[in-house]
Amino acid sequence: MMPLPLSMISRRSGVATAVIGLLLATASTAVAQAPRDFHSGIETGIGFSGVLPDAMAGVGAWRLFPGLGFGVFVDAQITPTDIRGESTYCPARVSPPNTPVCTVGAVEDDSGLALNYRHPILDGDEFLILNAGGVLPLTAEFALMLGAGMARHHAYREFTEIPTELEEFQVSPTGAYFAPFTARPEWTLQGVAGMLFRAGDHFVARFGYSTATSGLGVGLYVAF
Repeated sequence: MMPLPLSMISRRSGVATAVIGLLLATASTAVAQAPRDFHSGIETGIGFSGVLPDAMAGVGAWRLFPGLGFGVFVDAQITPTDIRGESTYCPARVSPPNTPVCTVGAVEDDSGLALNYRHPILDGDEFLILNAGGVLPLTAEFALMLGAGMARHHAYREFTEIPTELEEFQVSPTGAYFAPFTARPEWTLQGVAGMLFRAGDHFVARFGYSTATSGLGVGLYVAF
């Protein structure tokens, strides 16, 4: 058998090197693209956490400890509005006797305030919720969250004034005002439960329940 020319050997070596390089690159890409899940690769999540419909602004984080088989989480949610910052919240009377309107009971029991100045329109709630608890991976795709926390609840009622044609607004210059049910927001213990769902290699979604608001807990986290 005649020996191969050096130029052909060189070309073949170049092709072999290119093929080996391509195979190594493909293998490296395959490893890099291997699924990351709750059993391997995903350990930390940071992102949005909220409770429908009353506490939709919040943040949350969780951390898994693969060697221990469980993890921990913390989160906080708050109602994005703040009715107490409004000028029509618990206002003083525009007209005599100029007594402050401080609670729903004070409004509804005030004998000096005519009925057509205190029509209830709607009731609202504001929350601040702080939670902590544990995370238990059930499968590669799902993890259970169970915890407890404290919830500050602020309930209020909106009233509207409907004066006669010749009358003026008596409580609020705008004809609408808000009063709380209690003078101070109430803090209570609450429970929280949820499920984490793997939504790809880098995102995790959460759905659950919060007892303080009796609402649906939701979340979306960037996973590391």
